[in-house]
Amino acid sequence: MPHVEIRKSGWLTTVQDAGRWGHQSRGVSVSGPMDWASHRLANRLVGNPV
Repeated sequence: MPHVEIRKSGWLTTVQDAGRWGHQSRGVSVSGPMDWASHRLANRLVGNPV
């Protein structure tokens, strides 16, 4: 299973993903980034899969 290890964070550090679709019936909101274009661009700039 993929995971993330955060070794050090700043005051305004957040972790964003593309949301969790299909779990609303269990009370989990979709969430995800507010600005999808910036989310995609930032990930492309650092070499993350989009």
